[in-house]
Amino acid sequence: MARGYVAEIGNSTQAKVAIATTLKWLMRLFPHKDNPKNQWTERRVRSFWNEEAALVQFREMVELHRAADAAREERAKQKARKQHAAYRAETARLAEMALVPPAARNSDVAS
Repeated sequence: MARGYVAEIGNSTQAKVAIATTLKWLMRLFPHKDNPKNQWTERRVRSFWNEEAALVQFREMVELHRAADAAREERAKQKARKQHAAYRAETARLAEMALVPPAARNSDVAS
């Protein structure tokens, strides 16, 4: 289950990319500066990816779950931004076409 969260957060099938991306998300969301023992490390995330972890703490699963939710939301926002940009570009193109006088459009076609 922990590996699934790492794969979902990392959003990649390549191990190095998935581990690095997951580690960035976890360190940004859960820095644990007051308790260094609970800080996320590359080795710990890699142990989840390789399914080598003998024990996964409840705190770690909760943080992985929250990071997966945040990553999912961020990907949805990026997709919506991309769709909106495409919509605006298409709308601008159509508006520009509407401003061209019909005579100019017909003369372009005839030549």
